[in-house]
Amino acid sequence: MTVFSDYKKAREEQVHKYKVDKLLDKIQQQNKKLGKREVVTPQYLKNPELAKFIKRKANGSCDLCENPAPFITKDKLPYLECDHIIWLSEEGEDSIENTVALCPNNCHRKMHIVKDDSDIDKLKVIVRLRAEEVAKQNE
Repeated sequence: MTVFSDYKKAREEQVHKYKVDKLLDKIQQQNKKLGKREVVTPQYLKNPELAKFIKRKANGSCDLCENPAPFITKDKLPYLECDHIIWLSEEGEDSIENTVALCPNNCHRKMHIVKDDSDIDKLKVIVRLRAEEVAKQNE
């Protein structure tokens, strides 16, 4: 973790404790143009064919909640996002055995914020079944 992320987390924890009237007071006192900061962050390369394959195998539904994609794109495709059960930043693989299709504003965010073990277990079953299906096709 960086010094900035430690600071940001500490500030978020502090702000979380404020009552609504204190939050409003702070908002009204702040400068409305907070500025910007330059950020350098690594980006992990991902296989676009894998992402397309996983989304097609999901057949328009989120692998976690099983609901239909929240909207259809301009290209008439259900919008889902690919995510890695074990993040690439944590040495996870960009593979069928580690990639799922999730609805963007609920399940994808939930996996990054909550990281619920039962959700992870459910997704691991899905990717295992997909991998087994691919292995049978390759026999």
